[in-house]
Amino acid sequence: MHRKTWILLALLAHALCTRAQGVVSVEAGLASISEYQNYYTPAASATYLKMVFPHLYVGGSAQLAYYSFIYRDLTGQFYNSNFGTVTEIDHHSSYLFTDAVVDVSIGEKQYFHLFADFGPGFYLGGSEGTTYQVTGGAGAHIQNVESTVANNNRIVYAYGFGVSEYIPLSSVWDIKLSQQYRILGRALNTVGTDAPYFQPNRTSFTIGVSYYYDRVFYKL
Repeated sequence: MHRKTWILLALLAHALCTRAQGVVSVEAGLASISEYQNYYTPAASATYLKMVFPHLYVGGSAQLAYYSFIYRDLTGQFYNSNFGTVTEIDHHSSYLFTDAVVDVSIGEKQYFHLFADFGPGFYLGGSEGTTYQVTGGAGAHIQNVESTVANNNRIVYAYGFGVSEYIPLSSVWDIKLSQQYRILGRALNTVGTDAPYFQPNRTSFTIGVSYYYDRVFYKL
């Protein structure tokens, strides 16, 4: 293994085997992607973190991510010999990501946190309709829509980074606000030369609650 992988595993082992401050969070909100004609979609996550050293946490998260957008192409660069020229693709897919998380808190009261995560995403379902155009008699343009959902990959992976703000409610409960930017490491679909690859980045804004146990740093 690479040296960085060994260091991360050692930190995780240290965190799990020692008694230290921990935090469990659940969040929900909205997300959008950076390309194509996209929709706002739900975002939800659950995170477990444990303090390894003061201001340094490691743990894991489960994130529900949706990718919904319309791709349009008037240049005719993608052509399928069976159906014609691709003019539009309406894509919808959802994935459950399971990520390793590293979190760094800032300041004495730890109101602000910076975090990074990485992990695989498992396909939950979706749909994809591709509109093809062919030229008929007398130059007429004929369009038909075919289901291309089989192109959606069953496993992808992504990495991201973001910032969280914690607003104390009591000695053990906080309101948590998070903003995250996620980068796909593998395209959502597997295609040949007759369609584009979709690998959009994703931004999410969520709000939730956090519960601390064995708390060391109090904010009130």
